[in-house]
Amino acid sequence: IAIKADQDMTSVPSGWTQIFESADIGAVSFHVYRKVAWNESGSYTWQSSDAMVGIITAYRYVDVTDPINTSATSNGGGASGNPDPPQITTTTGGCMIVTMASNIKKDSTFTAPTGFTEKYDYANPSADINGTAADVRKSTAGTVNPGVFTATVQDKWCAATLALRPGFPEMDVLGTNMVSITDGDTGPATSDGTDFGDVDEAAGTKDH
Repeated sequence: IAIKADQDMTSVPSGWTQIFESADIGAVSFHVYRKVAWNESGSYTWQSSDAMVGIITAYRYVDVTDPINTSATSNGGGASGNPDPPQITTTTGGCMIVTMASNIKKDSTFTAPTGFTEKYDYANPSADINGTAADVRKSTAGTVNPGVFTATVQDKWCAATLALRPGFPEMDVLGTNMVSITDGDTGPATSDGTDFGDVDEAAGTKDH
């Protein structure tokens, strides 16, 4: 969530945990939250005393117990320019690197840093506050310096970079009929393709 004029959040929806808050004093503030969710739909409402924009992105296969490997914020120090998300150093391979930025210029759009995939780019048509986000997965741990978001109209800005720690999905074992075998099931059944029938060998030798 990016708020114009460095304002605080006055209301946050239930279940969301703040990761960090950053501000370019008097210009724009950045409030980043996370939520572990399954099969959710609908909308969420944040409130503040000034104009704001928000972006929600969903990621699968993230460690639900300790999802944030590292994070950092940056701002322009009151000067106009292209948002420059901060460098971070991850300690775990396979992290999803998410970087985000905002400035206080109406209708400004952004081009994501080189090598990153843009997730969302919102050019606010009615207020001087915009937002964008992009990501890339890094297979090995180490230092990541995203580079700048290029703004069509430069102004005061805030930016952030965070790394999502990978989680590992459970293995889905399928029977011969491509039906999932229930966890803990040890008996053969035709319903999940694990019953292969009977062989009645009265005598002799049977090769398998």
